[in-house]
Order: sequence, then C-alpha cells, then structure tokens
Amino acid sequence: MVRQVKQPNTPGWKAVLAVTVAAGGLLWHVLACIESPMAFSPDGKDLALVVSEDVLGKKVHLVAERTFRLMMLADGKTVRQIEQTDSHLLTGPAYSPDGKHICYFRIPLLTKEQADTLRVVVKKRADALAEVIALEEVAPGDPQPVAKPFGQSLLELDEEADVGLPPAKAAAEFHRSALLNPATRVTLVVRDAKPPYAVVAEHAFDLSVYNFMSKNPGENLGTSYVFDRPQYTPDGQTVYASLGNVVGAVDLQTGDGRLIACPALLARLSPDGKTLAYWSGSGIAFAQTDGSRTTHVRFKKDFSPNGVVWADNRTLRILVTEDRKLTIASLNSDGTPGGSMPLPKVDDQMPQVELALAPNGRHVVVGQGKLVRFCDGKGKVLGQWAAESDRQVLAQPTFSPDGRRVAMKLVVDPKDGRSHTQAVVFFSPDGKELSRVKIPPPKPGPKTGGR
Repeated sequence: MVRQVKQPNTPGWKAVLAVTVAAGGLLWHVLACIESPMAFSPDGKDLALVVSEDVLGKKVHLVAERTFRLMMLADGKTVRQIEQTDSHLLTGPAYSPDGKHICYFRIPLLTKEQADTLRVVVKKRADALAEVIALEEVAPGDPQPVAKPFGQSLLELDEEADVGLPPAKAAAEFHRSALLNPATRVTLVVRDAKPPYAVVAEHAFDLSVYNFMSKNPGENLGTSYVFDRPQYTPDGQTVYASLGNVVGAVDLQTGDGRLIACPALLARLSPDGKTLAYWSGSGIAFAQTDGSRTTHVRFKKDFSPNGVVWADNRTLRILVTEDRKLTIASLNSDGTPGGSMPLPKVDDQMPQVELALAPNGRHVVVGQGKLVRFCDGKGKVLGQWAAESDRQVLAQPTFSPDGRRVAMKLVVDPKDGRSHTQAVVFFSPDGKELSRVKIPPPKPGPKTGGR
C-alpha cells in the first residue's frame, strides 16, 4: 500500500537550509566527484544504483536538463531499469537489513520560469530583512560601543573569534538561509527490492534544498547526489539521511521525521545504528541517535567527503591528505583520536579521492578516478587499475557484504556528449577485474515525471 503524505509531517524537519559545502577541508574534493553511491543487497547478489549525466553541471536544478535512472543489477549480471525521470533528482539507494526493500529520495527539479520567479521572491525577502536590520541599528550621535570580536555580527565572525562547535557563523548562515529560501517537497520512496519493484511507501517532507541567493540555486544538488543516501537502522524501522544542510530520521511505520542536527553534512550511521557521525562546519560530531548526547570534535585537516567510513561501532575512519600524502585517520565515537594508517602518495593531477573499507577490515580501496589502488588492511598495495584514457574514471568503490568483491562505476566523458556511467566493473579485493556490466542508455520517449 502506497502511503501518500499530502502535508509535511509535524513535528518534522522544519529547520532547513539549502546545502552549502562547508569551507576548508571539503572544498578540494567536491568538483572531482561525479557519481552517486551504490548499495549491495545484504546477501551480496544484487546491486542497486542511480546514474545520471554530468551531475555537477550548472543546470542540474532544471527540468529536462538531465536524466536520473534507478537501476538494479540482479546477480551482478542482468540490468533492470526501475525508474527514469528528468523532473526529479534521485539520490543513491539503500537496502533494508532484510533485503526486502530499497529506499531513496526524490528531489523535485524546477522549470526555468519557476527558478526565476523564486529568485525574485527570495531577493524581496532578503531586501526586507536588510531593511529591518537597518532600522534597528544605533542612531547617529548615540554612544557607539567599542567593536570587539565577541560583539561582531555572527555572519562576520572570523575563525579566531568563532571557536565554538558547531561554529556560530555556520549556524547564523543556516538560519538566515532557512528564513529566506522557500521549502521544496522532498519524498523518501520505499520500493520492493524484487520484481516488479513496486512502490510500497512514500514519505514527504518540506526541505529547503535550493539556495536562491546564489546565481545557480541548484549548485548544491550535485553534491547531494554524490554524497548523500539514506541509511537504515539494523531493525529496519528507521531511515537516517543528510539532505540540504540538515540530518534527520524518518520512522517508516508512522512517516514522522525527527531533526537530528543542523547545520550538518555527510551523515554516516554506525553499524549498530546508535551513533550518527556528521560534518558540522569545522568539526566532526557524534550524535547518539536516542538524543542523549552529541560530541563535537574540531577537525581542520583536509579530508575527502567520500572518505568517511565507519570501521566498527566505535571507530570512524577519515581519509585525509597533506602535501600529497594520504592517511586514514581515526576518531572514536567519544571524540578521542585513534590511530592512523599511511597510504600511497596522492597524484596531485587527480584530486578525486574515495575510500572503501571491506566489512571484515582486511582490504582497503583508494580511488582517484583515473587510478585505483587495492590495498590490504595495513595499506600495502596489492594491485591497481589505471585508466586507458583521460576520458574515463572509476567512481564510488563499494564492497560486497562478504568483502570478496568491489563494484565501481566506470564513467566516461565522450568528446561529443556529457559524462555518464558506461558500466559497472567488479574487482577482487586485490584488484583483478572479475566482470563488467554495461549500463544501457536512457529509454527513448517522454521522460518528465516518468517512473
């Protein structure tokens, strides 16, 4: 039975913001990322994925500019297309723990007319807010307070003055954007994981995923596509997700939403479902999912958003880079630092770096797009894959549950068209290619609204 939600749930995710990639440690990596996460079924037989074209292009927010397709690779061989649309962005999918369902988000895209209208609306709101602030300023001739960093506008604080966690400036930017930007109806879709892949539930929420104060209001959708996907708790009753600049949870029985943190990016749920790690602006935070405690840790190292992975219920691994050197740093869920593991030097001509850890901890894959290295659990290189040309990369390394296979998207950038996923390639943990499955082109015919 499909659960249609006509109005956003209350209480729900009311504090919202169009996602803005945090400054500092994230920026080096973002523009190199081009594809979304994949998910193996719990038994390792099937692989669910979403593909698109050139998703970081400037018109990702507009209807009919690109196609998003939900695909299934059954038994690693047969490709089935489940949904095709150019009216919505589809996030990467996730499997329920029992393997019976998959879920993902649909984010509505806009017509050019809608985008232009909303940009005007937001400018009027911003001008009105600026006028109100101006009326509240100290009148000329009145005693002027001495300007101190602690008394500055929160939006003007620098790093030396803004030492809180989460940063006050990030929170001020969050609330200003949440106040000005209209919300969009975002839907969590739950489907059967076997043919005919019927939709069994849809849970809708209002989120401000667009930033109309930017010249390109949809520039952040590309990063949501690349970094975000829902995550089930072990009991399959709750889904956690990072969308926009909020982290929240959805109760799949009631459809109710809970706000966990904001501003927040890159949510990663621990295997036992008890701790949610996320990026808070200038640090990593560990939130207990029962709401009992959140621990913030300042983290200024340059790191990869696609290199944040739980090794176990207590340890978060983070792929960091410094002077072309790669290291897997560790943070414990109580905020204390763990050990670190050095990796081979990064090629500065290939800034994309992705990390995948085998569930059993015996193998590590470090992807740089045109170069992928397969390592043992201590960082020793066992094998590698190198691109045959400058127009192909491997993206989103994903281990099977038993750790015996690694799936990656082969993305090509033809001279006469936009980049797209050409195939899914399967490797052994030591880098031997096992097989590849070609991804067919989009089906012809009308696509807008197609499912």
